[in-house]
Amino acid sequence: MCVSSRGNYLVTVNNSNGVVSQSNIVQGTVMSAQQMINALGATNFCDGYSVVLNSIFSQGNQWYFNGAILNGETNQQLTATDSGYYSIAVFQNGNWLYSDSILVQVYSSPQLPVTSDTTVCSGDAVLLQAQSVDGANLQWYDQDTSVTLLATGNIFTTPALNQQTIYYVQATSANGCTSIDRSVLTIYVNQSPLAAFNYTMQLQNGSSVVTFT
Repeated sequence: MCVSSRGNYLVTVNNSNGVVSQSNIVQGTVMSAQQMINALGATNFCDGYSVVLNSIFSQGNQWYFNGAILNGETNQQLTATDSGYYSIAVFQNGNWLYSDSILVQVYSSPQLPVTSDTTVCSGDAVLLQAQSVDGANLQWYDQDTSVTLLATGNIFTTPALNQQTIYYVQATSANGCTSIDRSVLTIYVNQSPLAAFNYTMQLQNGSSVVTFT
């Protein structure tokens, strides 16, 4: 029996002998198509993540993606990893029930920033540059997994360097998605040569003459 309003229902039976019997009272709940499925988490996320979609029915489910049947997906829950519309059809008590759709949006991660290594002399600072391929914002770090931010933007000026140093550049999109890795930029440092020479000093005609060899 299908009901159109919430309330308590029972069945009364009159048999041929005039005996009346009643069933137990059953509470009927009216459910909208929107209430049939829900998301157990955010439905907007970056590449590599997912969200679990849940049907309120424990059985009889058939999941759909963009209006097409997802073959084999008949469990109560479905893990969604792609952008699109997800819905279910449920067979209950001889009737097909169809849910509203849930929109899942998956944002692409930005590409790795473009960098190039450089060489400086010992004691020099250097102006480093990195290029965003897809307009993402750039962040500079001194370690591959560091959370301590050194600078933002396409340009970063180092302190004076006396040894080979590595910096890392990460891209972050407007949606908050980060590049799958950080680009590596190596600065090679040439040590300044030490002056090695001898000299002699002579007095000639009242003047000092210095000779370097």
